[in-house]
Amino acid sequence: MSNRNTRSSRLLACEPSDPHDELRHKIKQAIGPRDMLEAMIADDLAYTNSFALDLGRAASDVVIAALPEALYAILNRYDLGVAGEERVSLVQNWLAGDPLARAMVAGLLKQIGLDESRIRADAIASRLPTLSDIESLRSSASSRRNKAVQDIVLWRRFQELQNGQTAKAGGVRAIKDLSNEAKDDN
Repeated sequence: MSNRNTRSSRLLACEPSDPHDELRHKIKQAIGPRDMLEAMIADDLAYTNSFALDLGRAASDVVIAALPEALYAILNRYDLGVAGEERVSLVQNWLAGDPLARAMVAGLLKQIGLDESRIRADAIASRLPTLSDIESLRSSASSRRNKAVQDIVLWRRFQELQNGQTAKAGGVRAIKDLSNEAKDDN
């Protein structure tokens, strides 16, 4: 496990600053680790949360990258009177946000009973395997993040029981009950 106690996750000075550095710091502050174990769990939670956010952005980027191909395929699939270089130019201008190209694409799609949401839907459909892989990783990261929160709660409860009831006869039983409760939560 790498040492992530530094404020930045950058490995090289030439890397751009990490947009999640401040969020990770706030997460660690909110948890307020009481000992080394909690600090490790808080650190893992903060980085796992950042990873899940990055995966969400990656999924969005995959769809955005597929938009030109999806629009071109729609224009190619239907006989809309846009051919060859004009089609390529229209797609490029639409992607650049040109208002005339946007209006033309909207009008062409309307002729066949579609709207611009169809372009996004086709882009998503064309990248489903990649998006599925990203979602699987994101789900795993989210589960790991949620587990870290549960680990901190469980550790704090354990410490409270250990500190308050170790000398009492029921202390060991309470700790076992807590352990069984944690197993039931999973």
